[in-house]
Amino acid sequence: MNFATPTLYVNPDKFHTIKVLEWSLEIEQPLTGHDVLSFSYAGNHGYDEPLSNAAANGYVNNASLYPTGFGGLPTSIPDPRFSVVTQILNSGYSNYNGITVTERHAPQHGLQGQVSYTWSHALQVGTVFNPTLYTAANSSTQTDAGYGPTAFDTRHNLTADLVYTTPKLKNRLLDKTLSNWSLGGKLYLYSGRPFSVTNSLIPSSLSSSFSGTVLADVTDPKAFSSQCGKAAVRTGCLATNQFASVVTASNPDGQRDFGNVKPNGFRGPGFFSIATQLSKRIPVTEHTRFDLGADAYNLLNHTNLAVPNSNVGGTGFGLITSTVSSPTSIYGTGQGAIVSGRVLVVFGKFIF
Repeated sequence: MNFATPTLYVNPDKFHTIKVLEWSLEIEQPLTGHDVLSFSYAGNHGYDEPLSNAAANGYVNNASLYPTGFGGLPTSIPDPRFSVVTQILNSGYSNYNGITVTERHAPQHGLQGQVSYTWSHALQVGTVFNPTLYTAANSSTQTDAGYGPTAFDTRHNLTADLVYTTPKLKNRLLDKTLSNWSLGGKLYLYSGRPFSVTNSLIPSSLSSSFSGTVLADVTDPKAFSSQCGKAAVRTGCLATNQFASVVTASNPDGQRDFGNVKPNGFRGPGFFSIATQLSKRIPVTEHTRFDLGADAYNLLNHTNLAVPNSNVGGTGFGLITSTVSSPTSIYGTGQGAIVSGRVLVVFGKFIF
């Protein structure tokens, strides 16, 4: 009986745990008795992060298409006993730097809140990299070819919180109807997340033992200035003719390397959302009360778009075909919190 050629995972001789160095600095300056302006800086450096090279046993088996090779890959399989060999390395690293400016307003006349702006930059080796630059877990052979923005590198981030509570009134009737109302709101405004443009057709044209990810070659510099906004829902913000094609018998001038742009070299659309709450506090006794109100997540029902389809070899390249969720909702927190549309929650609480 003939069995399929097995795959193999290769771990380093010494598998190190991830290590992170962190540092920060903050300066605060009171503006008034109720307002404080702060400047803060935070940074970190991670190292001994795992990398996964799924092309360790890859080679070029079609000399007629690639007579000069492909990105340094050998022309014969390195180890014919196995098909795909995934090499795990300890040599990934990352860096983050962020500056935040915050204005905080302490409670005054029923109003409190803060607004915060953050500029940050997150870089990493470990997303998509050139597998031919990583050999036998020997870190001395590596270069920064795979060093680029992380998938969550949000360059600009503006958030704001505001809560206003109506004061106690002297008129008894007005006090019962108009006092103890609370109106709160939260604003989220982010710049676009990065993404990589890849070409899924290339690995299959090399060999069956190659399963790595290949970044596309940019041939038109105008691709970097493309605006992947809401217009990309109908018209792609990127076009296949801006990138190198796959090498074929009729097209020998196609892509022959692992990409000429570092990972996550393109930007998707930004993010905007507002969440609000309106509630009324109804005293019952000295120590008990009812709270009645409603929460609205994504109050304006604003559609936030995901990054476009970024596989040159796939369908709908350059088109945006999905949305992202709000950071918070009744179903949980984080941008994977299920719901992207408006959600209204009516609540009642008895507090004692």
